[in-house]
Amino acid sequence: MASKTAKIATIGCAIAGCLTFIVGIPFAYLGSITRVYYGPDSARASFETDSCHIGLGLPTCARWLPDQDGFLKYLTNEVPSFLGTWCLIGIVASSMSTCDGAILAMGTVFSHNILRNAGYFFPYISQDFIEEENLITVARIISVPFTIASAVIATLYRSSHSLGATGYLLIVAFDIVLASVVVPLFGCFYTKKPSSLAAFCSIVTGILARVILEFTLPKDGYLLMPFDGHEFLDYGAAASTA
Repeated sequence: MASKTAKIATIGCAIAGCLTFIVGIPFAYLGSITRVYYGPDSARASFETDSCHIGLGLPTCARWLPDQDGFLKYLTNEVPSFLGTWCLIGIVASSMSTCDGAILAMGTVFSHNILRNAGYFFPYISQDFIEEENLITVARIISVPFTIASAVIATLYRSSHSLGATGYLLIVAFDIVLASVVVPLFGCFYTKKPSSLAAFCSIVTGILARVILEFTLPKDGYLLMPFDGHEFLDYGAAASTA
């Protein structure tokens, strides 16, 4: 949108894609490298004794206890300070970009799609309450309570998930968005007569389904078929020598 010509936009997208590969591929390997330094076969690994499942057929062995801070320890202790610092800066920057993007999207949608059309549903609200001139100002004002609410939820919410409380909330948020838009996105292209009512119903159905499953399905990993038994858990080197 900011490019003057289509050729400039194409060149910009190509450069951005190359930079994404250059930056993203090394970051993708950080998880594997962290497992080498803090995984079950490393000298820093810790185990829970006599915790093996009978399916392993071993008289005694121990379950590996992953280090929740292994990645941060790797960046601060194993890699050069310069690279570790920039990796941490990148993590903080990506977190801030995700947060402000989500808050901005909520403020924009609420002001543009809800408040701007409130006059059609509530007669006592003027239909020209929000116009093009003050739409940006209203969106900025609406973003303030969304920011406060997001900060309160992120501070008070607690979870035992391996990604942490805020990391798990981010996963659930993306799941809800995917569940709500996947049917309308396919429907608008592959149906002969798409309608706004059908899109709205599919959005509501997707959101309700994901929220209901969040509270009804046990988070025990048994849906990771076909590896639904304890014998498929990672017990370190003993599991591969059974």
